[in-house]
Amino acid sequence: MVGSIRVALPAFLCVLMLVFSSCESPYSKENDIFGNDEDANVILQLSAEGSSRAVQNITELCSRISVAVFDQEGNKVKSINQKGSDNGYGTIALSLQEGIYKLVVIAHNGEGNATISSADKVTFANNKVTDTYYYYDDLEVGTEKISKTLTLERIVAKIRYTISDDVLPDNFYRFKFYYLGGSSTFSPHSGFGCVNSRQTEYRDRNDEGVYELYTMPHELNDVITKLTVSALDANDGVIATKEYSNIEVTLNEITEIRQNNFFDGVNINTGTASSSAGITMVAESDWAGTCTTYSY
Repeated sequence: MVGSIRVALPAFLCVLMLVFSSCESPYSKENDIFGNDEDANVILQLSAEGSSRAVQNITELCSRISVAVFDQEGNKVKSINQKGSDNGYGTIALSLQEGIYKLVVIAHNGEGNATISSADKVTFANNKVTDTYYYYDDLEVGTEKISKTLTLERIVAKIRYTISDDVLPDNFYRFKFYYLGGSSTFSPHSGFGCVNSRQTEYRDRNDEGVYELYTMPHELNDVITKLTVSALDANDGVIATKEYSNIEVTLNEITEIRQNNFFDGVNINTGTASSSAGITMVAESDWAGTCTTYSY
């Protein structure tokens, strides 16, 4: 009897160890990609300036965060991605050796992670630009543990497109927006867009008649050289089209395009035949506190 107990006891202890270990989440390299380094000597809390100019927790503004740390030679030594559903979202925990690094933080609302290739190039899934914020600076790590709050800055301009039609064609399904002059790739080093992009966005029909687009200006004030707006049916057939040229956009500001009667001349029942209509453009100050108005 005693012998059987002696034999069974080690097995019982192994079972207990398995049970308890399954309830824990020890540090591993897999955990580190989420910034959950239990041996971290650098703790970063993220915030940003919201539309009210007040500092807000980044978790209130963005659904994804990507972080990259580069050494002095430009080699990436850490890469972290978080999404809103992750535990500890908005807090970055890193384990770094002593030294001076370049830190890049990107917060956005895209469907995939941002790719931070270097301090000069950040791209986004499917080249889609959303409301986006960044932080870029040196990070000096010594012998003491670091705990910092970082304030991120917005890196996009917004175009708000509004139509005023009282009645929409029955077969109108969505808008296609095609625009040139902005950028969908970002340089943290310069703080601006760094390529000339051809951006295409689709927005489903809505009752408010308001549709929002984003781009990354190449400098504080930039120009969308061409914007083509096409109303499409469920099969992507074109019902009506409007074109706009040289639309001024400004970093952290909203340029509003108010289109009177987009579907003027279109048969509401069949969605055929179209004609042009009047346009009003307004650059709003929701984000930055200044206002410029354009009338045509």
